Amino acid sequence: MSDEIQKIPPYQRLQSLFSEGEEPVLTDKANDNINKLLGIKEKEIEPSIWDKIKKFFSLIDGKIFAKNSKISSRYQKR
Repeated sequence: MSDEIQKIPPYQRLQSLFSEGEEPVLTDKANDNINKLLGIKEKEIEPSIWDKIKKFFSLIDGKIFAKNSKISSRYQKR
């Protein structure tokens, strides 16, 4: 009896719950959420050399032109 039952992937099971008679389709956000729950990770795109160079220069820029602390407009007694 257990041989007769087909095991289908969790995606298809969930999709079959939401659609009746149609080809099931999940949105990208729902697909990402299910991947997180199941622990499935997509291939991470390796940053290119230009991405690394941009990140390096933005890091230097952040160090050189650091934002000053906010000046409060509250009156302070001396």
